[in-house]
Amino acid sequence: MGNIMDIASSAIGAYRTALSVTGENIANVNTEGYRRRDVLTSQMGGAQTTVTTLATGGQGVQVEQVRRAFDALMAERLRTSTSDVSAAQVHLDAAMAVETQLLPNSGGIDAALEG
Repeated sequence: MGNIMDIASSAIGAYRTALSVTGENIANVNTEGYRRRDVLTSQMGGAQTTVTTLATGGQGVQVEQVRRAFDALMAERLRTSTSDVSAAQVHLDAAMAVETQLLPNSGGIDAALEG
């Protein structure tokens, strides 16, 4: 078994990081553009069983990563609306080209019919 003080020290360090991230989330709740973050922790594995030793429990906790919150629904809506705008722009360009051809005195269809 690992030294109990080392295990406690790793836990204190990991949760100090988590508490710091929580404090940043609270402090920036009204900041435009800030996204909530969370901390992913995991157990540090113990020693493996061999012929001469027994397996030990965990050796403490560690911070795997600090993740930024991600809203998949909002990302999908942004993607959809961006493609809708692009499609509308193509239709607008085509409609303007047709309108230009149909306007009188613009050298379009009316000029061809008169000539």
